[in-house]
Amino acid sequence: MRGCVLVLLCVGCHRVPRPTEPAVDVEARVREAREMSRVRTADVAPVLDLASARVTEFFDVRFGRVDAFVGELFGWRGKWRAAFWGREDYERWVRRAFERRLLSAPEFEREVAARVREDAAFAWSASESRLMADVHALVRRESPSLTLEPFAAEVRALAEELRADVARDAGMNVASIAASEAAALGAAWALAGALAANAWWNAGVSLVIGVVVAAIIDATAGEAGEDAARARVHAELVWMRRRAVDAVVGALAGEWLARAERREAAVAAAVERSLR
Repeated sequence: MRGCVLVLLCVGCHRVPRPTEPAVDVEARVREAREMSRVRTADVAPVLDLASARVTEFFDVRFGRVDAFVGELFGWRGKWRAAFWGREDYERWVRRAFERRLLSAPEFEREVAARVREDAAFAWSASESRLMADVHALVRRESPSLTLEPFAAEVRALAEELRADVARDAGMNVASIAASEAAALGAAWALAGALAANAWWNAGVSLVIGVVVAAIIDATAGEAGEDAARARVHAELVWMRRRAVDAVVGALAGEWLARAERREAAVAAAVERSLR
Protein backbone atom coordinates (compact mmCIF):
# COMPACT_ATOMS: atom_id res chain seq x y z
CA MET A 1 0.00 0.00 0.00
CA ARG A 2 2.84 2.34 0.92
CA GLY A 3 4.49 1.61 -2.41
CA CYS A 4 1.33 2.52 -4.30
CA VAL A 5 1.16 5.86 -2.50
CA LEU A 6 4.74 6.60 -3.35
CA VAL A 7 4.13 5.76 -6.96
CA LEU A 8 1.08 8.03 -7.09
CA LEU A 9 3.01 10.84 -5.47
CA CYS A 10 5.81 10.49 -7.97
CA VAL A 11 3.40 10.48 -10.85
CA GLY A 12 1.64 13.61 -9.51
CA CYS A 13 4.95 15.42 -9.10
CA HIS A 14 6.04 14.63 -12.62
CA ARG A 15 4.20 17.07 -14.92
CA VAL A 16 4.66 17.11 -18.63
CA PRO A 17 5.76 20.65 -19.64
CA ARG A 18 3.48 22.50 -22.03
CA PRO A 19 4.91 23.12 -25.46
CA THR A 20 6.00 26.74 -25.78
CA GLU A 21 4.15 28.67 -28.46
CA PRO A 22 6.38 30.30 -31.04
CA ALA A 23 6.76 34.03 -30.56
CA VAL A 24 4.70 36.19 -32.89
CA ASP A 25 6.76 38.00 -35.49
CA VAL A 26 5.02 41.34 -35.01
CA GLU A 27 7.21 43.21 -37.46
CA ALA A 28 6.42 40.71 -40.19
CA ARG A 29 2.69 41.05 -39.57
CA VAL A 30 2.99 44.82 -39.63
CA ARG A 31 4.78 44.64 -42.97
CA GLU A 32 2.04 42.39 -44.35
CA ALA A 33 -0.63 44.80 -43.15
CA ARG A 34 1.15 47.74 -44.74
CA GLU A 35 1.35 45.88 -48.02
CA MET A 36 -2.36 45.10 -47.88
CA SER A 37 -3.04 48.78 -47.32
CA ARG A 38 -0.88 49.81 -50.28
CA VAL A 39 -2.71 47.36 -52.52
CA ARG A 40 -6.02 48.98 -51.58
CA THR A 41 -4.65 52.39 -52.60
CA ALA A 42 -5.20 51.31 -56.21
CA ASP A 43 -8.96 51.34 -55.54
CA VAL A 44 -8.85 55.00 -56.57
CA ALA A 45 -8.39 54.15 -60.27
CA PRO A 46 -12.09 53.62 -61.18
CA VAL A 47 -13.05 56.71 -59.17
CA LEU A 48 -10.61 58.84 -61.18
CA ASP A 49 -12.09 57.49 -64.42
CA LEU A 50 -15.59 58.30 -63.21
CA ALA A 51 -14.56 61.81 -62.16
CA SER A 52 -13.08 62.45 -65.60
CA ALA A 53 -16.26 61.15 -67.22
CA ARG A 54 -18.44 63.43 -65.08
CA VAL A 55 -16.44 66.51 -66.10
CA THR A 56 -16.54 65.50 -69.75
CA GLU A 57 -20.28 64.92 -69.66
CA PHE A 58 -20.81 68.31 -68.04
CA PHE A 59 -18.95 70.09 -70.82
CA ASP A 60 -20.54 68.00 -73.57
CA VAL A 61 -23.91 69.40 -72.52
CA ARG A 62 -22.49 72.93 -72.61
CA PHE A 63 -21.18 72.51 -76.14
CA GLY A 64 -24.79 72.13 -77.18
CA ARG A 65 -25.56 75.55 -75.72
CA VAL A 66 -22.93 77.49 -77.63
CA ASP A 67 -25.33 78.45 -80.43
CA ALA A 68 -27.81 80.03 -78.01
CA PHE A 69 -25.02 81.93 -76.24
CA VAL A 70 -23.47 83.28 -79.43
CA GLY A 71 -26.91 84.02 -80.83
CA GLU A 72 -27.68 86.23 -77.85
CA LEU A 73 -24.41 88.12 -78.26
CA PHE A 74 -25.04 88.67 -81.96
CA GLY A 75 -28.66 89.71 -81.48
CA TRP A 76 -29.52 93.35 -81.92
CA ARG A 77 -29.28 94.00 -78.15
CA GLY A 78 -25.86 92.38 -78.01
CA LYS A 79 -24.56 94.34 -80.98
CA TRP A 80 -25.97 97.56 -79.57
CA ARG A 81 -24.24 96.97 -76.24
CA ALA A 82 -20.95 96.13 -78.01
CA ALA A 83 -21.17 99.35 -80.02
CA PHE A 84 -22.25 101.80 -77.32
CA TRP A 85 -21.31 100.41 -73.91
CA GLY A 86 -17.90 100.81 -72.34
CA ARG A 87 -15.56 97.79 -72.48
CA GLU A 88 -15.88 96.93 -68.76
CA ASP A 89 -19.66 97.15 -68.74
CA TYR A 90 -19.88 95.08 -71.89
CA GLU A 91 -17.55 92.41 -70.48
CA ARG A 92 -19.64 92.17 -67.31
CA TRP A 93 -22.76 91.65 -69.44
CA VAL A 94 -21.02 88.97 -71.52
CA ARG A 95 -19.90 87.21 -68.33
CA ARG A 96 -23.47 87.18 -67.01
CA ALA A 97 -24.71 85.79 -70.33
CA PHE A 98 -21.91 83.22 -70.29
CA GLU A 99 -22.85 82.00 -66.80
CA ARG A 100 -26.55 81.99 -67.63
CA ARG A 101 -26.29 80.30 -71.02
CA LEU A 102 -23.22 78.07 -70.72
CA LEU A 103 -21.79 77.31 -67.31
CA SER A 104 -21.22 78.74 -63.88
CA ALA A 105 -19.30 77.76 -60.79
CA PRO A 106 -22.47 76.77 -58.85
CA GLU A 107 -23.53 74.50 -61.73
CA PHE A 108 -20.14 72.82 -61.82
CA GLU A 109 -20.18 72.43 -58.05
CA ARG A 110 -23.64 70.88 -58.09
CA GLU A 111 -23.36 68.68 -61.19
CA VAL A 112 -19.73 67.61 -60.99
CA ALA A 113 -17.89 68.30 -57.74
CA ALA A 114 -20.73 67.23 -55.43
CA ARG A 115 -21.23 63.99 -57.35
CA VAL A 116 -17.51 63.24 -57.43
CA ARG A 117 -17.40 63.72 -53.66
CA GLU A 118 -20.20 61.18 -53.29
CA ASP A 119 -18.38 58.77 -55.62
CA ALA A 120 -15.16 59.18 -53.64
CA ALA A 121 -16.87 58.69 -50.27
CA PHE A 122 -18.59 55.51 -51.47
CA ALA A 123 -15.41 54.10 -53.02
CA TRP A 124 -13.34 54.93 -49.94
CA SER A 125 -15.84 53.22 -47.66
CA ALA A 126 -15.81 50.10 -49.83
CA SER A 127 -12.00 50.12 -50.00
CA GLU A 128 -11.74 50.52 -46.24
CA SER A 129 -14.19 47.68 -45.60
CA ARG A 130 -12.21 45.29 -47.79
CA LEU A 131 -8.94 46.33 -46.17
CA MET A 132 -10.28 45.95 -42.64
CA ALA A 133 -11.56 42.45 -43.43
CA ASP A 134 -8.18 41.42 -44.87
CA VAL A 135 -6.09 42.88 -42.04
CA HIS A 136 -8.45 41.56 -39.38
CA ALA A 137 -8.08 38.05 -40.82
CA LEU A 138 -4.31 38.51 -40.68
CA VAL A 139 -4.30 39.55 -37.03
CA ARG A 140 -6.76 36.84 -35.94
CA ARG A 141 -4.22 34.17 -36.83
CA GLU A 142 -2.32 35.27 -33.74
CA SER A 143 -5.19 36.81 -31.75
CA PRO A 144 -8.37 34.76 -32.37
CA SER A 145 -10.43 36.74 -29.88
CA LEU A 146 -10.04 40.02 -31.80
CA THR A 147 -13.34 41.10 -33.39
CA LEU A 148 -13.65 43.14 -36.55
CA GLU A 149 -15.61 46.20 -35.46
CA PRO A 150 -13.41 47.22 -32.50
CA PHE A 151 -10.32 46.73 -34.64
CA ALA A 152 -11.73 48.85 -37.48
CA ALA A 153 -12.81 51.52 -34.99
CA GLU A 154 -9.28 51.65 -33.61
CA VAL A 155 -7.84 52.09 -37.09
CA ARG A 156 -10.24 54.96 -37.80
CA ALA A 157 -9.40 56.58 -34.47
CA LEU A 158 -5.68 56.35 -35.15
CA ALA A 159 -6.17 57.82 -38.64
CA GLU A 160 -8.08 60.71 -37.08
CA GLU A 161 -5.22 61.30 -34.65
CA LEU A 162 -2.82 61.44 -37.57
CA ARG A 163 -5.11 63.89 -39.35
CA ALA A 164 -5.08 66.12 -36.30
CA ASP A 165 -1.29 65.88 -36.13
CA VAL A 166 -1.05 66.99 -39.76
CA ALA A 167 -3.28 69.96 -38.99
CA ARG A 168 -1.15 70.98 -36.00
CA ASP A 169 2.07 70.61 -37.98
CA ALA A 170 0.60 72.89 -40.63
CA GLY A 171 -0.35 75.46 -38.00
CA MET A 172 -4.10 75.05 -38.56
CA ASN A 173 -6.87 74.35 -36.11
CA VAL A 174 -9.94 72.26 -36.81
CA ALA A 175 -12.10 75.32 -37.44
CA SER A 176 -9.74 76.75 -40.02
CA ILE A 177 -9.55 73.41 -41.82
CA ALA A 178 -13.31 73.14 -42.01
CA ALA A 179 -13.60 76.69 -43.28
CA SER A 180 -10.79 76.63 -45.81
CA GLU A 181 -10.86 73.05 -47.06
CA ALA A 182 -14.35 71.76 -46.28
CA ALA A 183 -12.78 69.18 -43.94
CA ALA A 184 -10.56 67.75 -46.64
CA LEU A 185 -8.64 65.81 -44.00
CA GLY A 186 -11.76 64.60 -42.23
CA ALA A 187 -14.84 62.69 -43.27
CA ALA A 188 -15.78 64.98 -46.18
CA TRP A 189 -14.06 65.15 -49.52
CA ALA A 190 -13.05 68.69 -50.43
CA LEU A 191 -11.69 68.16 -53.96
CA ALA A 192 -11.62 71.44 -55.83
CA GLY A 193 -13.58 73.24 -53.13
CA ALA A 194 -15.49 76.39 -54.04
CA LEU A 195 -14.72 76.61 -57.73
CA ALA A 196 -15.25 80.35 -57.96
CA ALA A 197 -12.21 80.77 -55.70
CA ASN A 198 -9.94 78.53 -57.77
CA ALA A 199 -7.30 79.94 -60.03
CA TRP A 200 -7.99 77.55 -62.90
CA TRP A 201 -11.70 78.45 -62.95
CA ASN A 202 -11.19 82.21 -62.85
CA ALA A 203 -8.44 82.04 -65.44
CA GLY A 204 -10.55 79.88 -67.72
CA VAL A 205 -13.66 82.02 -67.52
CA SER A 206 -11.68 85.24 -67.92
CA LEU A 207 -9.94 83.84 -70.97
CA VAL A 208 -13.21 82.76 -72.55
CA ILE A 209 -14.83 86.14 -71.84
CA GLY A 210 -11.85 88.03 -73.27
CA VAL A 211 -11.81 85.95 -76.43
CA VAL A 212 -15.57 86.26 -76.88
CA VAL A 213 -15.60 90.02 -76.34
CA ALA A 214 -12.77 90.52 -78.84
CA ALA A 215 -14.53 88.30 -81.37
CA ILE A 216 -17.84 90.14 -80.97
CA ILE A 217 -16.26 93.57 -81.24
CA ASP A 218 -14.39 92.50 -84.37
CA ALA A 219 -17.60 91.05 -85.77
CA THR A 220 -19.54 94.25 -85.23
CA ALA A 221 -16.72 96.04 -87.06
CA GLY A 222 -17.11 93.67 -89.99
CA GLU A 223 -13.81 91.83 -89.46
CA ALA A 224 -15.26 88.53 -88.34
CA GLY A 225 -18.51 86.63 -88.46
CA GLU A 226 -20.78 84.81 -86.09
CA ASP A 227 -19.40 81.44 -87.19
CA ALA A 228 -15.88 82.54 -86.29
CA ALA A 229 -17.02 83.66 -82.85
CA ARG A 230 -18.84 80.37 -82.33
CA ALA A 231 -15.70 78.44 -83.25
CA ARG A 232 -13.64 80.45 -80.78
CA VAL A 233 -16.12 79.85 -77.96
CA HIS A 234 -16.11 76.12 -78.71
CA ALA A 235 -12.31 76.02 -78.72
CA GLU A 236 -12.08 77.82 -75.39
CA LEU A 237 -14.61 75.44 -73.83
CA VAL A 238 -12.43 72.55 -74.96
CA TRP A 239 -9.51 74.22 -73.16
CA MET A 240 -11.62 74.70 -70.02
CA ARG A 241 -12.75 71.09 -70.11
CA ARG A 242 -9.17 69.88 -70.19
CA ARG A 243 -8.23 72.12 -67.27
CA ALA A 244 -11.32 71.03 -65.34
CA VAL A 245 -10.48 67.34 -65.79
CA ASP A 246 -6.91 67.96 -64.61
CA ALA A 247 -8.09 69.97 -61.60
CA VAL A 248 -10.76 67.56 -60.37
CA VAL A 249 -8.84 64.34 -61.05
CA GLY A 250 -5.66 65.83 -59.59
CA ALA A 251 -7.43 67.00 -56.43
CA LEU A 252 -9.15 63.65 -55.99
CA ALA A 253 -5.96 61.65 -56.52
CA GLY A 254 -4.01 63.85 -54.11
CA GLU A 255 -6.62 63.62 -51.39
CA TRP A 256 -7.03 59.85 -51.81
CA LEU A 257 -3.27 59.28 -51.55
CA ALA A 258 -3.02 61.48 -48.45
CA ARG A 259 -5.82 59.52 -46.81
CA ALA A 260 -4.23 56.22 -47.89
CA GLU A 261 -0.91 57.17 -46.28
CA ARG A 262 -2.62 57.96 -42.98
CA ARG A 263 -4.66 54.77 -43.22
CA GLU A 264 -1.55 52.68 -43.79
CA ALA A 265 0.14 54.19 -40.74
CA ALA A 266 -3.02 53.67 -38.66
CA VAL A 267 -3.33 50.04 -39.77
CA ALA A 268 0.29 49.35 -38.91
CA ALA A 269 -0.12 50.89 -35.45
CA ALA A 270 -3.34 48.98 -34.78
CA VAL A 271 -1.79 45.66 -35.80
CA GLU A 272 1.24 46.27 -33.61
CA ARG A 273 -0.96 47.14 -30.61
CA SER A 274 -3.09 44.05 -31.13
CA LEU A 275 -0.13 41.68 -31.20
CA ARG A 276 2.12 43.11 -28.49
